[in-house]
Amino acid sequence: MKININKILYYLTFGVFITSLVPHAFAAEVIRSEEIMQKGTIEENSPMNSFHNINGLGQDYYKRQINADKPEIHIKSIGEIREEKKLEKQNKAIQKEEKTADLQIFCNEMEYFEDRGELEARGDVQITSPSGVKITSDNALYNKADNTLKLTGDIEMVNGNTTVSGEYMFVDLNEENALMDDPITRIDNLVINAKEGFAYSDRIENLNGNVALDKQVEMELYSQGFTRFGRAINDTRLVDFELKKQRSKPYKFKTKEIVIRPQINHDSLVMKDVDIYYGKRKILNVPSVEIFSDKEMSYSEVNFPLEFGSIKGMGTYLGMGYTFKLPKTYTLRLTPAITYGEDEVGVGLMGKLKSKRMDLEAGWATSTNDLIVDGYYNLSDKLRLDIGRHVYKNEWFLGGTRAGYIGQLVYDDSYYVKELADSIFRHRISGGYVADYKREHQEDDIKDGYRYRYQAELLKPIKSFGNEEQDLFIDFFAFAQTMATLYTETGDTTALIRVGPRIASRVKRWNSIIEASLSGVHGQSPYLFDEYRYGRQTISFDESVILNRFISLGYKGTITPQKDNRKGDLLTENRVYAVVGPEDFKVAFSYDMYRQNMHFDFLILLGTDNLDMQYEKMTILNPERLGNKQQKPSDLDLYKVKVPDMEDL
Repeated sequence: MKININKILYYLTFGVFITSLVPHAFAAEVIRSEEIMQKGTIEENSPMNSFHNINGLGQDYYKRQINADKPEIHIKSIGEIREEKKLEKQNKAIQKEEKTADLQIFCNEMEYFEDRGELEARGDVQITSPSGVKITSDNALYNKADNTLKLTGDIEMVNGNTTVSGEYMFVDLNEENALMDDPITRIDNLVINAKEGFAYSDRIENLNGNVALDKQVEMELYSQGFTRFGRAINDTRLVDFELKKQRSKPYKFKTKEIVIRPQINHDSLVMKDVDIYYGKRKILNVPSVEIFSDKEMSYSEVNFPLEFGSIKGMGTYLGMGYTFKLPKTYTLRLTPAITYGEDEVGVGLMGKLKSKRMDLEAGWATSTNDLIVDGYYNLSDKLRLDIGRHVYKNEWFLGGTRAGYIGQLVYDDSYYVKELADSIFRHRISGGYVADYKREHQEDDIKDGYRYRYQAELLKPIKSFGNEEQDLFIDFFAFAQTMATLYTETGDTTALIRVGPRIASRVKRWNSIIEASLSGVHGQSPYLFDEYRYGRQTISFDESVILNRFISLGYKGTITPQKDNRKGDLLTENRVYAVVGPEDFKVAFSYDMYRQNMHFDFLILLGTDNLDMQYEKMTILNPERLGNKQQKPSDLDLYKVKVPDMEDL
C-alpha cells in the first residue's frame, strides 16, 4: 500500500493553521523567469505560476479514439462467467493457504515447535512481504494453524517513506490487517503517536494520540482573503518571527476525529469538534473544518466560516461562508455578508470559484448596489486570461487601475541577461476589451473598445556596498521602462518612456527602496481609468521597519512634484501597513488611501516546539489513492469489441 506522504503532511499542517485563524530573446545567453523568481528579483504580481494540464493529463488523453493496439473485449456467455467465478474462489482459497510462502524471513536463530505449530525467529529478524513492506524486530513468532504473526522488541515497519515503530505488533495474514501497541509513525517531517494503531487493506486507523512536527521544521503559513490586488502580505521583510531555541508549546489542539479522504478529483481532510488552546486557555471551538485540495496540491480551499475586510465597490463586509466541492478539481465558496458602504448598511453575497488553473471572485452588496468581479485563468505559466468588473487590476509599473469592464490576454516573461552585467529584462504584452467605469452605474453610454499594450523594463545593477558587522547593505540600480498602447475603437495611441535610479538598502531592521524617474509621455488615453497618473517626474518610497518582535510598520508612497496629473494630486500612491502579534502568530493589516481598500492577512509559524495536536481517532481512507487521480469508466480509452464472423457461426 503506497501512501502519499506529502499530502498527509500538507493537510495536517494546513489544518492546524486554518483552525487557528480567529477571523479569516534579448541576448546570446539568458536565464528564464523561473530562475529569477528564485533570486527574489521579480515583482510579486508577475503571473509565473507553475502550469498544469487539466487533471494532470495531456490533451491526447481526451481524443477517445479507437486504438488498434488495445486488447480486444470478448463477449462472454453466462456459463463462461459462472465458471470463471468458481475458479476465482478456488484460487483465493489456495492463495490464503500459501500466503506465508511469499514472506521472506531472515534472522540469527530459528526454531520450529511441532507440538504448537509455531515457528520462532530470534535476533535481527527481517521480514519482507511481496508488496515490498519491510519489517524488522528482535523476535517473531509465526503460528501456522492461525496464519498469524507476532513481533516483539524494537519493531520498525517501512513502507516507502513511511516508518512505523513500536514494541509489539500482531499481524493476521488471513484478514490482511495488523495491530500495534503505542505505534510511532514518522512521515517525512511528521510524527504521529497513538495508543493503538490498526492497518487494514483500505484504511489506517490510529486511536488516542497526537501529531507533531519534526524539530527541524519551521513552517511559515499565510491566509488568503477576498480580492487579490493590494494584499496585506506583499513583503516578507515585515515578517519577523522570533526563532528561539526553545518555546513553550503555546498552541494546543484537541479534536475528536481526523479523517483524510481521497476522492476522484479532490483530496480532503476533516477535523471534527476542534478545541483550540493558547497556553492553558481555551480560545476557540470549531465544530468542523474541512480542507480541499486537488491531487497535485496546486491550490487549496478551506471551509473556515469567517471573512471580513473592506474593498471599494462593496464597502466593509463581514460574513460567514461555506465551501462546496465541484467536479473537475473545482471548489465554490459562498459567503453571505453584512456590508457597510456609502453611509448605508446592507447585505451582500461573495463567491470564489477555484481550480488549479482558475481563480474567480465576485461580490455584490445592496448598500452600494454594485457587482465586482475579479479573476484569471492560466493558459500556461506565462499566458493568462484576465477578467474584471469594477475592481482594481495590476498594470505593473502603471499601478492598479479600475476599469468598468476588462477582459484581456496577458503574456508576461522575464530574462536574466548575463551579457549586460547581470541585468534583468521583463516584458508584458496584453490585449483585449476594456470599458470605462461610471459611478452612477449608467452603463449604456460608457466608453468601451479594444486595447493592445506592450510594456518592458530593463533593470541594471550599478554598485553594491555592504558591511556585515554593521548589518548595512546598499545596492544601486538604473532602470528604463517603456510602454506603447493602441486603442482600436478611437485610433488613439499612447507611449511612455521612464528612466531613473533605484536605491535599495537595509540598515539592521530598516529596509528602504527609493526610486526617482523622469518620463516622456505621448498621447492621452480615451478612457479615464487608463490615464497615466504619475506625471513626468516622480519620487517613490517603499519603507519598512521592524520595531521589535511584536510590531512592524511600513509605508509606500509616490510623489508627483509638479502635480501634472489629471487630478493635480501631489500623492499618487499612499499606503500604510503593519504586522503585529506574538512570536509565532501575526496579523497583517494594510490600507490603500488612494483606492480605499483595506486588507487583513494572518500568519502562523509552526514547529515542533510550539505545536501540540491531540486526537481521539485518526482515519486515513485508501491512503494509496492520496494524490493519485481516480478514473471513471467514462474516462477510459475505447476498446475494440470482437464480433464473430458469419462464417464462424
